[in-house]
Amino acid sequence: MTFLGGLFLLFAALGNTSFAQCTIDLTAQTTNGAAFDQDRDGKVESMIYFRESGTDIIPVIVNSETSDVTNLAAINYDFSTIEEIVSGNFSQLDGASTIHAEVILIARTPTNDTRIDLLTHTGATMQLFTMGTYTGLDPDDITGRLVSAKTQSDAFYDKLFAFRDLGGGSTSLVQWNFNGATTFTTVWLSTSYTASQITNRVVSGDFDRDGRQDDLAAFYDYGGGQTRIHVWKGGFGSYTAHEVWTSTSYTANQINNRVVAGDFDRDGKWDDIAAFYDYGGGQTRIHVWESTGSSINFSAFTYWTGMSYTAGQVTGKVVAVNNGSKKSDILALYNYGASTTSYHHFEAQNPWPGSLPEYFTVSNVGFCTLAPEAFDENQEAVESPSDFVTNNGLGAPPTKVYPNPVQNELNIQFSNLFTSGVVNVQLLDMSGRLILSDQFAGNETATVQLDISSIPQGMYMVKLTNEQEEQEVLKITKK
Repeated sequence: MTFLGGLFLLFAALGNTSFAQCTIDLTAQTTNGAAFDQDRDGKVESMIYFRESGTDIIPVIVNSETSDVTNLAAINYDFSTIEEIVSGNFSQLDGASTIHAEVILIARTPTNDTRIDLLTHTGATMQLFTMGTYTGLDPDDITGRLVSAKTQSDAFYDKLFAFRDLGGGSTSLVQWNFNGATTFTTVWLSTSYTASQITNRVVSGDFDRDGRQDDLAAFYDYGGGQTRIHVWKGGFGSYTAHEVWTSTSYTANQINNRVVAGDFDRDGKWDDIAAFYDYGGGQTRIHVWESTGSSINFSAFTYWTGMSYTAGQVTGKVVAVNNGSKKSDILALYNYGASTTSYHHFEAQNPWPGSLPEYFTVSNVGFCTLAPEAFDENQEAVESPSDFVTNNGLGAPPTKVYPNPVQNELNIQFSNLFTSGVVNVQLLDMSGRLILSDQFAGNETATVQLDISSIPQGMYMVKLTNEQEEQEVLKITKK
């Protein structure tokens, strides 16, 4: 093994290929999802997760800027040992402080100790390093309570944090600093705090609004519908705990593995928390806790309601993303089964509408720019008359757009989401900027035309919205 800056290189010969696909199998064995910077430009626009493939694992990246799904080269790794993944910028092997393109694997050894491995993204492949094996640290004592964050003492690297269950109602907050060291240190300790009561509900952000994403937050389940949010404010080598929100009628388990932090009110601070709450019977709501003022304080709001949306279908596959001028949106992978063809993009409104009941608009975005048959054997896009189709996820036959690629006039054949009323059609560039818009009368048998002959070549999104604010988003290429 080669020692490299505190890391042990296990192997690097992972192959040199990656391939795109237009469907994903969410019935397969997969890890949780984590936010990821696929193109290494400092913007976290993607979700990464790993799926089992025999004796290998395959990194799968869903990109919210391009709507593409990419499978990176297979890595020889025992999937059954992985307990959780956490993304961040831990090693800084590339010399940049803003790249969020590394993934920590929390793995279980045969002796039930914890091994921490690091995967760094290098384009079509990921390189695997081992960070250390920790004898006496059972993965069960930390799994579900792991996050990455920076600290005031060293804001250059991400640190790995975990709430460790010490048993008997004692909990410690431990920190790994992988910049030249592989041991962990205790930065907070309580003898009257039960770690299991916050499992799967821990996030990091700038909750004290001091400009540093060095704070941690957790939803503590006191039982009987009583839930409180605790925030640990970052300091120089130590953390202090604060209670910032309490409810006597909130069941914390209803948001498990569906909690993210971000800048959802778009005030320039990564200080808000969003959670998908499962009300049962197909009803889901997104609750947002908005950090206010200069102190640690949260106000809770309901920002989106789905009456036929099963929250359990996105469990473990919800991340906050930022795309260009959009400060923070949510990407959710809804489990439609073995041939899932789309993801859900929850776009935070800017400015927030205030008087309206919905603060997120949701789009069902189809994977890929072209249909699967429009790729050659090398997975290169080729010109084809095939339609690009997106599944609207509501049991409706999908809207079709053709030809694709298109040069002059784009035909749009409405799905039955758009059978009546007014249909708003918008053409957006890949940064979300409005290029042109039009309105049409809804008709399930109608095909309408959109003249795009005057716009430049490139990739665009066609966004359709009915009077009930239901939407479909389709990708096209202008040639």
